[in-house]
Amino acid sequence: MPSISDELTRTFGRLAPRRLPPAWVQAEPVLVGTVTYADAYGAVRDWLVDPDRSDATIRALARIGHDDPDAVIVLLNALAGGLRGWRQTDRGQEYRSEELANLVTVILDATDLDDVDRLAPRLLNRAHRRTSDRFRAERRLWDREVKAEFLAHFASTGPDVADVAIDRARLDEFTRSVRRAIDAGDLPAEVWTMFRDNHLRPQVGYAPVRQDRSRTYRATKQIRRLAHTL
Repeated sequence: MPSISDELTRTFGRLAPRRLPPAWVQAEPVLVGTVTYADAYGAVRDWLVDPDRSDATIRALARIGHDDPDAVIVLLNALAGGLRGWRQTDRGQEYRSEELANLVTVILDATDLDDVDRLAPRLLNRAHRRTSDRFRAERRLWDREVKAEFLAHFASTGPDVADVAIDRARLDEFTRSVRRAIDAGDLPAEVWTMFRDNHLRPQVGYAPVRQDRSRTYRATKQIRRLAHTL
């Protein structure tokens, strides 16, 4: 399945050789001399070489983008490559897609574009921070929920303290492995959610969240294949 990034690249590829709409140049005189969509893209990308021109073009495209989505497509394609510089690792397609969505939001919602400079790295940092904060919060909640369920079960069955320590270490390694698989795109996040809600929870005395036997069965097979590689 094509990613959002792939779709954006293809869409921009069709736009790139075309001339900018005259209405854009009339509304934003700073675009005079910027002939094609590819020229506008290049002006934004030059934030290290000519930051003033880059900032001026970003401001113009952001204002136009409220009425014409093609301006946002130019901005996204010009800025998206910079998002990789904020990541320590590639966290998978879901993370990249959310970063792009957040980049659209920060571009269209920014109210200080006329008051600050170095707009390209500033907007990229805002999009990355918003995405990273949300994923970190979700992971902390996920870890607490899963571990609380297992540890509650261990406590109720009264195992030896050493056994609890061993089980806890195994659980930590298992959750890290699942997380790595999701980040790498090897395991869809929804598969883990289905397995956790409909298989793990009943095992430790909780009611399943959703009753969907066929999807739970398929999810369980995928998780078991992952577990066998540990």
